[in-house]
Amino acid sequence: MSARNRWTIAVVVLLVLVPQLGNAQARVTGVVRGNGNGDNVANAQVQIVDRRLRTLSGDDGRFVFESVPPGTHTLRVARIGYAPTELELAVNDTTAVELIVDMEPVALRLSEIVVTPGHFGVMETEVVAERTITRDEIETLPQLGEDVFRAIKRLPGVAAHDISTKLNLRGATDQELLVTIDGLELYEPYHLKDFDGVLGIVDVHSIGSIDLVTGGFGVEHGDKLTGVFDMTSRTPPISGTRTTLGLSITNASFMSQGGFGTGRGQWLVSARRGYLDIAMALTGGNDGISPQYWDVFGKVQYQPHRKHLFSASVLHASDNLSLSDETLQFLDTGWKSSYSWVAWDAEFNSRATARTMAWAGRVTRHRAGLGEDLGRVS
Repeated sequence: MSARNRWTIAVVVLLVLVPQLGNAQARVTGVVRGNGNGDNVANAQVQIVDRRLRTLSGDDGRFVFESVPPGTHTLRVARIGYAPTELELAVNDTTAVELIVDMEPVALRLSEIVVTPGHFGVMETEVVAERTITRDEIETLPQLGEDVFRAIKRLPGVAAHDISTKLNLRGATDQELLVTIDGLELYEPYHLKDFDGVLGIVDVHSIGSIDLVTGGFGVEHGDKLTGVFDMTSRTPPISGTRTTLGLSITNASFMSQGGFGTGRGQWLVSARRGYLDIAMALTGGNDGISPQYWDVFGKVQYQPHRKHLFSASVLHASDNLSLSDETLQFLDTGWKSSYSWVAWDAEFNSRATARTMAWAGRVTRHRAGLGEDLGRVS
């Protein structure tokens, strides 16, 4: 073979080997373990960052990259519940590389979770709440006596009898529901209790807002179990006088409100008289039953300073039921509920407020009857 041919063969061999040497790649394998316990970590994401190679560790924690070019690379391993781990990966020619990656367990930080009780609002103005009933809806809903308790019966989680207006929340009786008006607890908030409380003792027209909290309320609300039914009286205008008269098939109502002291003071008075006794007598369906009820609410408030508000309020309700038939000569029952209270609301700074209240109340009941075989009881 001539010298020229030998050089030709050598050049051809070099041209064939050089590309093969340039494409030399290694097989990289490894196992991902949890630091401290030595358990294999499955489904960890293993990535060679500069080469955009990715894979997942198996159930036994092992992973494999079949073809990794020579050089120095960055290996990144990530898994939920573990701190991300990075290490340097050195690949030399076609030498297989075996790795052990230890990951440090860390607590998973979740976004803030805020747990709040069920909350429903009935407001004069539009508010953000889970369920809102406007004043117009309350006043136009068909219901007996324009009673605010009956409007609340339509809210989720609230149940009540067709006749009675007592509210049952979360399966409990009304005895476990706190009923307040302007922060004062009402111990007997129903009219005609001999019929299991047909109406509430507060006229809906004198109410400005209602908050119904169905659980999760603070200790300041007392020892009730199911909810808080908080009524806030209407805010009178700061000037002028407004008087309204109302007449329905069950009652007649009167309300007057206004302001004084150049806008620093307001007053409101509301009265309602039910005439179920008159309506039943006119229709001839009374069967000897004569139910009567009335209530009156009044308040006056004065704000000498923008951070101090003084108020005085009164609420009185009365109802009476008389019954007579062939065997019972007469039965007469009556309830009276009277409340009076004064309050001082103060704002000392943006983080400190106080409400001071002094109140007095009285709830009375009388019951008398005479029958042929029953004798007289009182």
